[in-house]
Amino acid sequence: MYGSTDSFDEDPRILARIFVGFASLLFLPISILNFVALPVGAIWLLVLGNWKLVVFSLIAAFICPKVIGLATLPSHGLQVAAAKIVGQERSFLRWFACVLLLAASYYYFAFVFGAWGFTSFSLIVRSVSAKATIPALLVAFAVGVWPEQAMADPVNRSIQENLCLLCGITELLAMSTLLLFRVGDLRWYLTACLISIMVFVPIQVWVALIGLRETE
Repeated sequence: MYGSTDSFDEDPRILARIFVGFASLLFLPISILNFVALPVGAIWLLVLGNWKLVVFSLIAAFICPKVIGLATLPSHGLQVAAAKIVGQERSFLRWFACVLLLAASYYYFAFVFGAWGFTSFSLIVRSVSAKATIPALLVAFAVGVWPEQAMADPVNRSIQENLCLLCGITELLAMSTLLLFRVGDLRWYLTACLISIMVFVPIQVWVALIGLRETE
């Protein structure tokens, strides 16, 4: 998933132990929130009479993994090219080209997922009244992170898949915090998404490079 090749699927052992320990603490409350967010938020919105929004959200959650999967296909080629460049002769220039290709690939992924999260969040929370803000945030959270979850291996997520999911969750939590503090300027929401992307993508590139180096 996420355009991974065999080279990218080999998680660095030391980094994997560190990340698993961190993720085990972080993903438990996130998993609980994600499990209850959509049903609780949807039922709450239905009680408040927002049934059209609930139908739209369910349709969007069903369709978005397929649409985003197609939209992110170009980055698969970038990752394959990066792996092939350093596959035989390994030099500074080849590694530099590999870094550029990986960065382009992961930034492309992040911007596609970020655009989905930002769009779904904006449409959902701006279509309800103030009294429906909380259930709208729950639904927006579930719909916003669903592509990352639907496209990942449900049994054994790779580090890259977890980092992609964490980036999406961070974006949505940041936007939710801004909304709860009554920040209305969309530029702040875009800034929150961009900061998350700028933090997580370099980590993803670094992890991918470690995986490639371990194949030497």
